Amino acid sequence: MVATKKTPAKAARTSTPSSSSSDASTKKKKRSAGGRRKQKPTEYNKFFAAQMALLKATIEDNEERRRIISKRWAEKKAEDAANAPAADSDD
Repeated sequence: MVATKKTPAKAARTSTPSSSSSDASTKKKKRSAGGRRKQKPTEYNKFFAAQMALLKATIEDNEERRRIISKRWAEKKAEDAANAPAADSDD
């Protein structure tokens, strides 16, 4: 009798994790259904998209396009920093 009682209990323990995993997947669906709002594109995202559109017609290699865009972004940021008025110069 003891052996038969252990078998159903073992079977019950085995089914418990699978039912909890289905509960976990249900919980994930609830979280993703509400979802986070998509962030607004940053200045870099906008710059990247515009530059990618320009370079797609002329350069086929995606890695090369990305390298060029990153160099252009660095140049743009350096230029913007040089042209920006310094906050400490008001003295």
